[in-house]
Amino acid sequence: MPGMNGDELLRRLHAIAPALPAVMISANPIEVGPILAGVKFFPKPVSLETLVDYLDTILRGPD
Repeated sequence: MPGMNGDELLRRLHAIAPALPAVMISANPIEVGPILAGVKFFPKPVSLETLVDYLDTILRGPD
């Protein structure tokens, strides 16, 4: 992403839609800094099963 990193993208998206669920995946959590409320962080490597399970949960919404 020329001109911004994932953290900046999430901050801009949250400014527009604060309730938007988001996932951040990074090999270096120290560079990520504080995670925004509502953002789920996964360190690399993350298993596909873990990621799919989490996405399924947030897409289904509360029971």
